[in-house]
Amino acid sequence: MPRHTLTLTLILPLPLPLTIALALSLSPTLTLTLTLTLTLTSGLLALGDCAFAGAVELVELTLPASLEAIGDAAFQGCCSLLELTLPSTVKTIGEGAFQGCSSLTKLALPPGVTSIGHVVCYGCESLVELTLPAALHTIGDAAFFSCASLSKINLPPTLTTVGESAFRVGLGLGLG
Repeated sequence: MPRHTLTLTLILPLPLPLTIALALSLSPTLTLTLTLTLTLTSGLLALGDCAFAGAVELVELTLPASLEAIGDAAFQGCCSLLELTLPSTVKTIGEGAFQGCSSLTKLALPPGVTSIGHVVCYGCESLVELTLPAALHTIGDAAFFSCASLSKINLPPTLTTVGESAFRVGLGLGLG
C-alpha cells in the first residue's frame, strides 16, 4: 500500500489567539497521519494558560526568542510533541505546562527559571533527558511524577525545596 506524508507548516503572525480547526472524514480502511509544525513569530512575550492544550497533532513547535512566560497547562496533552526548545528568555513556566506530553523525549529548562510548578511534566513517560537550570530553587509537587524513562537527573546546588512525589524514583534513576 503506498504511503503518503502530509507536512503542514504554519507561520503565525501576531496578534494571537489563533484557532485552527481541521475536519477529516476517512473510510475505515484508510489511515491518515497528520504532522503539525508551528512557528510563532517574534514579539510574543507569553503563552497563555492552555494555549496549545490538547493539540494532539502537534509534533514540533518553534518558540520565538522574545518569549518570557509559559502559562499553566500550555502544552497539556500534546501527546505527539517530540522535542521542544525553550528560548533562554523564558523565566516562568506554569503548573502542568507539559503534563501528558507522553512523546516528549528531552527538555532543557532555561537558566532564568528558578521555580518549577506542580505537575509540570507529569506523565511525560518518554522523557529521557532533562536539564535543570543552575539557579533552580524549587520543584513543585509531582513535577516529574510518572516520567519513567528518566535515568539520571542532576540537581543544582541552589535547590532548597523539592515537593511531594516530585520524582517517580524507579530502577536506574540516578540523582546527582
